[in-house]
Amino acid sequence: MTSQEGFEKKAARFVGKYVFVGISTCDSDENVLSRTQVHGTIKSVKGGVITLELAGAGAGNEYTLPPDVDAFEKTDPRIVYRLRSTGEEVTGVEYIATWKILPPGRRGADEPGEEERDSAQDQHVDVVSKPARGIEIPLARILIALGLFLLLGYLSNFASAQKCEDAVAREQTSQESLVYCPLVYPDLTLEDRDLYSPTYSIAILARIGVTARLEASATPEHSPCIGICRACSSGPFVMRASYCLGGAGERCTYLCLFGLVFKVWDTTPRLI
Repeated sequence: MTSQEGFEKKAARFVGKYVFVGISTCDSDENVLSRTQVHGTIKSVKGGVITLELAGAGAGNEYTLPPDVDAFEKTDPRIVYRLRSTGEEVTGVEYIATWKILPPGRRGADEPGEEERDSAQDQHVDVVSKPARGIEIPLARILIALGLFLLLGYLSNFASAQKCEDAVAREQTSQESLVYCPLVYPDLTLEDRDLYSPTYSIAILARIGVTARLEASATPEHSPCIGICRACSSGPFVMRASYCLGGAGERCTYLCLFGLVFKVWDTTPRLI
């Protein structure tokens, strides 16, 4: 591969990019004699030449750039630049390239038009505005992270629901081999009675090896009487499991990690 082919291959990635170009022509003491500031889209890289299709004041014309792709520095397209010479404001710039053209023989240069890289400020260009840092991209990341947290949290709850119910049942029947599950709790409202399905309570108790009998009503003769609600989500990774002993009810809150449950607090026993 020839040096020209290598240059063209390296420069090809800039084709179609919007660039700002600043060139200062200086005397041997580096005093600026003239400045050229142009901007536009790189049209082609051919024959060792970078061709820029101009925009703004020079729209419709082309400009040939020095064959130096290392001078292109990436910038934020949201930054607004103002050319001091014309007051023109430019936005959407993807790369900035600046050069300083020195006369032949300067400091031993033996080729005409010795080129050194310049800076954007030396090219009489001002930054009008910059995008606020730490808002847009971090905000998107925060929203994605929050979405993943919620998704994983509620998946964890789904995987942990039975574990929470079993934990409540074990805690309340640790000393019992036989319990009763009444069809009716006289002390509960009709709405709250629907929360405690006796058949579901019996199924939960069966999972932990406790025998449960179905009774018509909670009475002193049938003790202990217990009802257990289906566990429900209080938030991501947090579930609540309620139970009722006679008429006194309590809610237990669990931290859930995909089947691992940790009790974090109880509510005060009360009539549900």
